[in-house]
Amino acid sequence: MPFLGRKASFSGRVRKFGRINTRYRRGVATVCLRNVVLYHSDGGSADIGHVWAPTGAIVAAFNPRIGDWISFNAWVHEYHKAGGFDYGICRLSNLDLMSAGKGPSFADHLSKLSLSTESDMSWLEVSCYA
Repeated sequence: MPFLGRKASFSGRVRKFGRINTRYRRGVATVCLRNVVLYHSDGGSADIGHVWAPTGAIVAAFNPRIGDWISFNAWVHEYHKAGGFDYGICRLSNLDLMSAGKGPSFADHLSKLSLSTESDMSWLEVSCYA
């Protein structure tokens, strides 16, 4: 895959929020994006379908809502899963709202996780992980 280990441009619709446990941290907040499009530097594009991504302070400050159509940059990485490997994205940046949704916000999701202060959100800085 030519984008592996590189930053690329994407767009997608926020589908839902979740959390995962990684090797190093428990309860990492995540976002699921659907109808994801990867934009090539030559002007082409590729439909990805959907992808889960760990979030960070940039996503928390942007505070997307379910249903939002957003554009962003992210790093493409490979990860191992049962039966092989897959590709994922991480370190989302340069988020831009293309179309607003009406669902619950990322802040609503964080409040359910009892993360209400900025100091509580320090763990949100997540890099790519295996």
